[in-house]
Amino acid sequence: MSDSSIQDDVGGNHLKSIWDDPHVEKLPTEDDGQRQWKCLWCSLTFNQWNGTKAVYHLNQVKGYSIKPCASNAIDDDSKRRYSELMKILEAKRKRISNKRVANMIQYQPSSDSSNESCEESVATPTEMVKVGSVWEDDKIMKWSDQKGQKFWRCLWCDQRFSQWNATKTIHHLNRRKGCDIKPCSAENMDEEHKIRYASLMVSLEAKRRKKTKKLQCNVEQDDSDEYTTSAAPLPPLSTSITPSSSPRPRYTSGESGQYCTPITSSSSKKIQKKKRSRKDMESEPTPPSGRVISLPTSAESTADEDEGDNTQEMPSDLDTKPVVSPPSIGPLNSIWDDNYVIRTRRPTGEKCWKCLWCNRVFSQHNATKAIYHVNQYRGNDIQPCTSKDIDEERKKQYKGLMEALKNKRKKQKLQRKGKDIFSSFVEKIIEQHEEEVANKLVNFIEQ
Repeated sequence: MSDSSIQDDVGGNHLKSIWDDPHVEKLPTEDDGQRQWKCLWCSLTFNQWNGTKAVYHLNQVKGYSIKPCASNAIDDDSKRRYSELMKILEAKRKRISNKRVANMIQYQPSSDSSNESCEESVATPTEMVKVGSVWEDDKIMKWSDQKGQKFWRCLWCDQRFSQWNATKTIHHLNRRKGCDIKPCSAENMDEEHKIRYASLMVSLEAKRRKKTKKLQCNVEQDDSDEYTTSAAPLPPLSTSITPSSSPRPRYTSGESGQYCTPITSSSSKKIQKKKRSRKDMESEPTPPSGRVISLPTSAESTADEDEGDNTQEMPSDLDTKPVVSPPSIGPLNSIWDDNYVIRTRRPTGEKCWKCLWCNRVFSQHNATKAIYHVNQYRGNDIQPCTSKDIDEERKKQYKGLMEALKNKRKKQKLQRKGKDIFSSFVEKIIEQHEEEVANKLVNFIEQ
């Protein structure tokens, strides 16, 4: 769309909507369903069709989580139209705010009052008195004692509360049940104060919505971060991988071996459980809630094409489809170089990693726990891998990583021990020659 055609389309009529402006173009919906729009003034593209954000953008107003238009070619006629839309938007917001205030006023008339007095009391949001804080109200008294403990009192119902909490105070005055506070039970509250408290409630809810929206925007930015890594290609598996969602069994301190985890407790009573071997635990059936992913072999693929696709796909944001890769990946310098251990993030932005052998997901990126897991060691507060499909080449590589980890720990231990020995040796030398050094210093000073 050229500039001349745009200027011809723009006449002297007013804009009923920002989408009627020829300088704002709605882009076709993509495959993922995301709707985008483009500003032809500055050629910026934005996600979602949001008329409020578009009005802010074209009026070059900073705010509402959108970049203002940086173009200097906007003519006066277009600026006037955009400013009119801005005024309409602000007037609409004021009407909505006044309507909320009117709905939030909980007027409880007495038995002698008439319906006319009730209607007159509700229809006064325009005469609302603005209050910056609830502590500025004349019916709220706060003080602190000599110990520094803070208190406040509601002079309407003469109730006393501990701590200065503005949110609880606003809930109390608006007679809202919740926020762990009793609502005000006074019946002599005048309409001026009711409107004042209702306006404070509206501002509090608006502040909460703004904070929630900001947190959601931060989560969306974390999801699109470069920490999210794609899964590496996987070699085909001939058998099914059955995950086990049962918790890792705990063992008493009486057991010995590399698969034991001692239980420490401050109480005198010891927790006693039946000893189970590793073979017994592996032979136990998996719970029905476990997810089974069966991958057909090359011989069964032709038969499945005639009978239809019988494989069951479970949708998940962390599932990956296996792809044929070279049989050998070379020596592993790190556990994260393995294409069966992937690092990713949850939709909430939390870091996690996944073992594609047993299809389990663990929180945090911890290489030590990952090495323990793939080596099927019971320890380090992590469940061992229950898969039986790990080939011998992978097992050797995982054992190599385990030995490297143990050697690293031994080296660190020796370094700490060497530092302690050296420091103790220096202290002994100083103690032995302390008198001799002191005598030499005295002789030197006398000379």
